[in-house]
Amino acid sequence: MAIKDALLPEFDHEMATARKVIERVPDGKFGYKPHDKSMTMGRLASHIAEMPNWAGPYLPKDVPMDPWGRPYEYKYPGEHGEDPDIISLGADGQPGGDGNNADIVSWSNK
Repeated sequence: MAIKDALLPEFDHEMATARKVIERVPDGKFGYKPHDKSMTMGRLASHIAEMPNWAGPYLPKDVPMDPWGRPYEYKYPGEHGEDPDIISLGADGQPGGDGNNADIVSWSNK
């Protein structure tokens, strides 16, 4: 699965959730900031409205291959928390292994 295919549904979901929150802000309260470092609700609404016009891309080029020249495996939703799982199967290209053949995974060393 291409990363963009996994991220676009998540992006759509986040946009819908943000829209629901912003729709509940009473008129005249768009200057509200939930935290000193936050943008105002009005600025957040404008930011979200402008996002579809952003001419991206999220990545400047194709996703790089793993150190052994194979595509990373990508699982969303991930099985190890809220983040997606990104996996390289190591030098041998097989699950498991030791040394250079060990899998490299996104959820370890966090």
